[in-house]
Amino acid sequence: MKTRISITKSGRMNDYSCLKETKAMNAKRAIAMILLTAVMVSALAVRAEAVMIAEETFDYPVNPATLNGGSGFSAAWVGNTNAIGTPGWTYPGLPAAGNRFLRDPNSTSNQYYYRMLDVSAGSAADLAGVVSGGKIGADGSTVWMSFLARKSATSPDGRWPWLSLGTYDGTSARTAVGRSDQTDYWTVSGSGRNTNLVSTTPPHTFFLAKIDYQAGNDDVNVWMNWDLSQGEPDPNVNSPDFDGSSNQTFDRLTFRWGGVNSNAQGMFDEFRLATTYGEAVGETADGIIPEPLTMLGVFAGIAGIGGYLRKRSRP
Repeated sequence: MKTRISITKSGRMNDYSCLKETKAMNAKRAIAMILLTAVMVSALAVRAEAVMIAEETFDYPVNPATLNGGSGFSAAWVGNTNAIGTPGWTYPGLPAAGNRFLRDPNSTSNQYYYRMLDVSAGSAADLAGVVSGGKIGADGSTVWMSFLARKSATSPDGRWPWLSLGTYDGTSARTAVGRSDQTDYWTVSGSGRNTNLVSTTPPHTFFLAKIDYQAGNDDVNVWMNWDLSQGEPDPNVNSPDFDGSSNQTFDRLTFRWGGVNSNAQGMFDEFRLATTYGEAVGETADGIIPEPLTMLGVFAGIAGIGGYLRKRSRP
């Protein structure tokens, strides 16, 4: 006796309907995954705007033979002092590491120390689009800078320490922050004028600066002891302690100490130079440049989803 197995028209229609629903569901899932990947790529593109150009936390031992750590520099520190003090400083909301940099307390001569920033092709500064003519300062770009500093107490001998951005060994500074001669004030020098600032947060002071580059003179704004819990300051809303307009292009960072007897005891720590406020104050989660392998993984994921969609769409 032969048994016949037949598939009714209704059964074939039900199977076909289920197949269509399955394909539709797979397609929707794949499309959703592609859209999610696109959002990820877009987010990475936005985050890529945040670049740490240079960072120096002075993570060196006391009395090192050379100072060549940190990132974003093309060479080691150069000068006639290399004193490192311990421990490093902290400031509310600011990541801190390493020790601090100070003038050699056993020397009575003028001292300086400078370090060239890496502005070569392919450097972080170059990829961020802030380099023009071999210097940081491309029109239309913005850089943020932050650091901690401490100056000597009031003294009649005219001693002074400075941190400056310049194009030479410190004698051609753009914006300089330091102690003004025989006063106990911090002074921001730039735009052909000095502005005395009074620090109310001992023992060290936190400086935050924003430089907007444009055709003609560039705008610089400096805040002292800015409360990082408030987020990014707006110069139009949060009045800076100093503002000016002048040529602010530079290619090096310089520390200088000098005066009548040159016993300036200025100290500096936690220097950061970046394209965004978040990076300049150590909020690295706000801006990370995706590495090539990361982007390759994203696009490989898109290709894989496309293959999956084609495979599942076959009868």
